[in-house]
Amino acid sequence: YNTPSASYLEVTPDSENDFGNYNCTAVNRIGQESLEFILVQADTPSSPSIDQVEPYSSTAQVQFDEPEATGGVPILKYKAEWRAVGEEVWHSKWYDAKEASMEGIVTIVGLKPETTYAVRLAALNGKGLGEISAASEFKTQPVHSPPPPASASSSTPVPLSPPDTTWPLPALATTEPAREPSAPKLEGQMGEDGNSIKVNLIKQDDGGSPIRHYLVRYRALSSEWKPEIRLPSGSDHVMLKSLDWNAEYEVYVVAENQQGKSKAAHFVFRTLAQPTAIPATLGGNSASYTFVSLLFSAVTLLLLC
Repeated sequence: YNTPSASYLEVTPDSENDFGNYNCTAVNRIGQESLEFILVQADTPSSPSIDQVEPYSSTAQVQFDEPEATGGVPILKYKAEWRAVGEEVWHSKWYDAKEASMEGIVTIVGLKPETTYAVRLAALNGKGLGEISAASEFKTQPVHSPPPPASASSSTPVPLSPPDTTWPLPALATTEPAREPSAPKLEGQMGEDGNSIKVNLIKQDDGGSPIRHYLVRYRALSSEWKPEIRLPSGSDHVMLKSLDWNAEYEVYVVAENQQGKSKAAHFVFRTLAQPTAIPATLGGNSASYTFVSLLFSAVTLLLLC
């Protein structure tokens, strides 16, 4: 079937014989072009691998690597399962693949302080839930209580001052603790070639701690992520070049400081349709024929003279 921007060939396999090599040929009055592709049966993804776990008193951030094999179709969601050591029942939560894959982190909540847990991950695609990863153990941190105020009985008595004596009040610290930065604001400017873009990074609140770098990931929708780009903290833009023609892309940018990563800023754009090349053979031949005709006429005129 056709759309204003592309033509599609939809294949619905009925048996194993429908999988294999297909050849698609496009023909017009100038010539033809062929492309061969392979139709394979989709499979469930392999398991993600857990790199490390950053535990807190009631939450934990699980950093992971994406599955080595997606099964031939995009990953849709990730499933985290966790339980305290000694328990039989696993608790679970689903995470959107776009957000989880962008940062490579999922956060589990509702944990008890000073408790040892096991956590494992699995990926879900259109075929189904893939293999579960090996469990990784961690121990949550204790709850840090603020120091108790000094009791009146243990304080040193202060004599009453004369009326003409003043006591300076101590200065109170008002500095807020540093935190993760805010996500940058993104603005795009398409290149003149039609398949490149300049994405401007507009810095927002740094959370009270200098930004160390920006992490950029992008891909065409329904395609694999391109390798992550790490930009210095002073960068104000990133150039994405040699993009697919007439394709919708998404870009995620994360700012990171000493305290951690910001939420991901999201930006979507579409590249232009590939320009149609104008054949030069007809015009070139016409010019050549005209030149030869004029030259032959000149030679004939000389012979007649």
